[in-house]
Amino acid sequence: MGYVLAPNQLSPSNARLFTYFNCIALLCLPHLNVCKRGLGKATGASQGAASILTVTRAFQLLHRIEENNPLWVASWGRWRRFYQGCGLSWHDLDYGQATALNNQKERSQHTSSLLQQLIQIIVLMVVPCFIIGQLPAPSSIFSTLMLLRCAFMAAAMICAFNVFDLTYRWLMSATNGIAVGSIMKGDFWSAETVSDIWLGWNLPVQRLLGNSVYLPLRKKGVPRSVAKLIVFLVSGLGHIYPCYVAGLSYTQISFMMLFFVAQVVLIMIESVLGIRSRIWSIGIEICLSPLFVMPVLFFTDPALIGMV
Repeated sequence: MGYVLAPNQLSPSNARLFTYFNCIALLCLPHLNVCKRGLGKATGASQGAASILTVTRAFQLLHRIEENNPLWVASWGRWRRFYQGCGLSWHDLDYGQATALNNQKERSQHTSSLLQQLIQIIVLMVVPCFIIGQLPAPSSIFSTLMLLRCAFMAAAMICAFNVFDLTYRWLMSATNGIAVGSIMKGDFWSAETVSDIWLGWNLPVQRLLGNSVYLPLRKKGVPRSVAKLIVFLVSGLGHIYPCYVAGLSYTQISFMMLFFVAQVVLIMIESVLGIRSRIWSIGIEICLSPLFVMPVLFFTDPALIGMV
């Protein structure tokens, strides 16, 4: 961050050392005991996720600095530097995903459109959350009530991810006059295959995993199916790390990892059988959602779902 905000004061070699030191500190922070007790579990999980995001952004930035990419350097601006230095968002401004809104009318229309979409998705998010609150506590993690709770929680989480996306884009449009591309491609609910779901989900992470995991494996001759499995395993590790630092049991962590492993099996099945159906893709993900959602529900307090 010091290199970005004061490029003439810190050499790339010192930037590398500072990056390593701060990354170690960030990754150690969530392991403090305070992050493993009571409400600290929720904050510990958030710290764990944030530490991964910030560390990844730091190394991406360091890589650009060291390779001295002229396009990267030329695109730096005041807000761009702040954004990249703090590593607060996954939106890839460095991949040509942002354009300037040149006049007030264009800026106003774009900002208004994003705000309307944001309000709509917030309303959609409130509905499953309200339903969850009305459901009685389940007696078992394998009960129908638990499955219902997990299904509605999964819907709320999908909406929440879109709220995050739209909020950032709306703020950038309203405050800086910049139209930022979405980190989502297409609509989750219109996907006809499991592959379509993941190809349209969280594009910056896809590029990160594709460039750093999938392509290197393929260049070494690793079969496509094995490379995909490893990509999902790496993604799963990134998701279970916050669960781990929050003190979740290995059983709950295993559930979440199994969710990611199952995606590869589903993609292979639909590829062999030529399946294309929204009922298939959405239905199977809803059925598997408890594997991912139950650990999230346990994040805060087992009492919230009746498991005490």
